[in-house]
Amino acid sequence: MTMSPLQSTRPVAKPVVRGRLRSVLTALVLATAVAPPLLYTDVASAQDERSGIKRVAVGSLTGSKTESARGWLVEGLEEQSSLEVLSGGDAAAIEHGASESEIAAHAAQLQADAVVLGTSNLKPKVGWVAEIYIHNGEDGALIEQVTVTAGAWNKYRAALGNASQYMDAIEQARLADPEPESEPEEDEELEEDEPTGRDEVATTNDSAARPSPLYARFGMRLYARSFRYTDPLREVFPGQDFPQMLTYNLAAAPMVFGRVDWYPLAHFQGGFPANVGISGGYELGVATDVEFRNRMLKQSHSLMYVGPKIRIPVATHEIGLFGHFGSHSFSIDGDAAANGGRDVFPDVTYRFLDFGADVRFLFDDIRLGAHAKYRMLLGYGDVASADWFPNTSGAAVNVGGEVGWKLTDTLELLVGVDVLQYGLDFSPAASAEPDRVAGGATDRYVSAWGALGFTWPGDGSTSVSVSTSGSSGETEKTDDEDSFADFDDF
Repeated sequence: MTMSPLQSTRPVAKPVVRGRLRSVLTALVLATAVAPPLLYTDVASAQDERSGIKRVAVGSLTGSKTESARGWLVEGLEEQSSLEVLSGGDAAAIEHGASESEIAAHAAQLQADAVVLGTSNLKPKVGWVAEIYIHNGEDGALIEQVTVTAGAWNKYRAALGNASQYMDAIEQARLADPEPESEPEEDEELEEDEPTGRDEVATTNDSAARPSPLYARFGMRLYARSFRYTDPLREVFPGQDFPQMLTYNLAAAPMVFGRVDWYPLAHFQGGFPANVGISGGYELGVATDVEFRNRMLKQSHSLMYVGPKIRIPVATHEIGLFGHFGSHSFSIDGDAAANGGRDVFPDVTYRFLDFGADVRFLFDDIRLGAHAKYRMLLGYGDVASADWFPNTSGAAVNVGGEVGWKLTDTLELLVGVDVLQYGLDFSPAASAEPDRVAGGATDRYVSAWGALGFTWPGDGSTSVSVSTSGSSGETEKTDDEDSFADFDDF
């Protein structure tokens, strides 16, 4: 019997459909069997990747330019994908020089595997150098000390930001096994990982270095004085018989002195306000009796001044701008008795306003300094009286230099020279006493001195750190140790 075309196709279609169903079922079974292991592998890989991240807390740096140095160090570490960097208020409160137990306690609080501390200084003939100390979070022990030498300031940022030099030590660091944390503590950690605006403000305040609040020096100078007339009548009219006007020369006499520069706000904060202060000093001549015409004349010599001063730190050095009000007097007692009742030499009491600047170069072991000022005269004393030169006017200049040696962190030994000269214009008029007519005079003081200087150490950084632990939002104040003030906030 012959089959129709429709009948001949049915036996062939059944095996094809069954084969396709069998293939789909087989694929579903294989996917069900293989997918869980693959999914587990991906999750495990992600967990392994997260577990390889190290939490690094960057604490305080001490020395010079600490704000910039710490910021560049943080920048370099943050570029490493294997690190989570903590640099907010609680991290910045970790002080360089803290004990291992203190460092470990901070690391446990921050859940940090490593703690990075250090120093930043400008060294003579070397340049900018940082010492970076990497501590183990588990026990606070020092893992490695890395010396970063940049030399020039413009290379300091790149040198500190090269994080590869710290990575070997950081990889060795580990955190102590954490204790089970309650839900609120996990919230705390989340807050710390994502600093709020308050934390960012606190970090800025932490970096404001508190400079030295007080500098003082006490010593003795050996000075010479010369008071000489200019254009006396005897020189203007050499053919006339005018009397010789006596000049005054003092070869050498001792004088004790003290000076204090005080910056009150530096006790409490850094920045520009901490470098606005008051400067003052006092000097007194001793053992200055001299002989004149077989008589002993008693001399009195004193100087005092006080006024505002602004300090401008430049790296480890400083520039000062000041204005002083003061009085400088030199008087001679007994010369009238030796001259028939008339004074032989005029007494002077200069009242003045000083405007000047000084500079101090503070190297590791050497101190160099200089100063210059213009003295505006407001009063002259007896020399401007009717008995002498009532039309007196004048001004003065003072320059000096010094060199010294560091004895300790707070004491230094200094020696120096000073030159102070007054120029007086007498504007002479007709006088009943022609022996007291002169165009003017110079009053010069030249001295060499030695002194002991004292510097009240400054703190590292003003610490107004905001604590993010708990919900109270309390503000904590901590003091970080630092050497001489930098002036990033000027």
